[in-house]
Amino acid sequence: MEQNRVYFFDTTLRDGEQTPGVSLQTPEKIEIAKGLVRLGIDVIEAGFPAASPGDFEAVQTIAREVKGATICALARANEKDVQKAIDALKDAERSRLHVFIAISELHMEYKLKMTRQEVLDKVKSVLAYAKGKVDEIEFSGEDAARSDLDFACQVFGVAIAGGATIINVPDTVGYMNPNEFGDKIRYIKEHTSGIENAIISVHCHDDLGLANANTLAAIKAGARQVEGTINGLGERAGNVAIEEVVMALKTRHDYFDDLQVNIDTKQFTKVSKLVSRLTGVVVPPNKAIVGSNAFAHESGIHQHGMMSTEEKINDLFGKFKELADRKKQVYDDDIVALVVDNLHHKKAFELVAQYYKLGEKGYAYADVRLMTPEGEKADAAVGDGPVDASLKAVERVVGLPISLKDYQIRAITAGKDALGEATLKVEYNGRLYHGRGISTDIVKSSVNAYINAVNSVFLAMELEQQEEE
Repeated sequence: MEQNRVYFFDTTLRDGEQTPGVSLQTPEKIEIAKGLVRLGIDVIEAGFPAASPGDFEAVQTIAREVKGATICALARANEKDVQKAIDALKDAERSRLHVFIAISELHMEYKLKMTRQEVLDKVKSVLAYAKGKVDEIEFSGEDAARSDLDFACQVFGVAIAGGATIINVPDTVGYMNPNEFGDKIRYIKEHTSGIENAIISVHCHDDLGLANANTLAAIKAGARQVEGTINGLGERAGNVAIEEVVMALKTRHDYFDDLQVNIDTKQFTKVSKLVSRLTGVVVPPNKAIVGSNAFAHESGIHQHGMMSTEEKINDLFGKFKELADRKKQVYDDDIVALVVDNLHHKKAFELVAQYYKLGEKGYAYADVRLMTPEGEKADAAVGDGPVDASLKAVERVVGLPISLKDYQIRAITAGKDALGEATLKVEYNGRLYHGRGISTDIVKSSVNAYINAVNSVFLAMELEQQEEE
């Protein structure tokens, strides 16, 4: 394993499943595991085979069917657990056994009822039993963050001598502060026998809201594997969110010494939504990186940070500020639209004409005529009211499976001829796009808002194609 690279160990299927109310079936775990492979996760902790027959079956099936990542199974430091894990992993493309035992004074005395020497002997005997039966062994000292550091170094040295090549230092109860945790990682790195032959891993919980900060401090101090979950799932306040750590390392690569991160960040939104859908745990809108508000900006905030102040875009910046004065929220798609207009790019679709009429029982008929990249095109549709029918007609002209996710209409002036502002969100290929339209006719404002969102979809497709070329 390379020391200039940070490896990512995902435990969504094991620790993440301990989130209250979450219970994943094996097919759902496989679907998530394959998403994690596409994301570029190095190690997938598939479960705890000794916990139940269901867990054993899930780990065994994932090991057999999921390729492209190391598949890991958790085991307590006893031969029965270890053998269960080894059996479950036998068909893995690459297997890792993750053995753990508590090493803090509190846990050894009240949970294990073992002395320090008994713990050392157990680690030595269990690793001797496991050595050579899997591709890799990871050893974890449960509650290591609260343990006596010299004893922790002694235990880790015994584990390395027994064949462990990954040493995990968990903050099991989310107790640490960043400077404190970083100092502990440095101490372990400097005082553990054989540590030069192993990778230091960290597994941080978020009980004090410091999981990400603690993880990054540990990386700065020399840790090279991060254990976390998608969306920060996990028991109590959850585990560190992998997407947050990855983006912090990539965004501040200057601070983190250009450490290599082999994660396809374009996959985060898809994987986040997949995990949310299958676990039933909704991602808060203000969640960093994957929340729906992550790409929306309050007017007056971040304007300078979002824009370069070079002379060539002063005009564009002026238009941006005018837009911010009119809108409470400015979205990335609004900025994209401003750029397109400023560069005199032709919009993919423009409304030429529209017509609608009401039928019986609330039904409506609508036809629309749009200017498209291939010339004028028209189509018609029936819907539950004129807006629904009109948007369906536009979708038929566009020819893409674009789904409406949110729609709002409001009057922005007073009187019988009040202007109506329609704002909406559409989803295409797992991404949300925003549109806005204004007219005295609320149907027309709705159609224009929809077309503006569709134009953002086509612009994004065009930009992605240019990047690929």
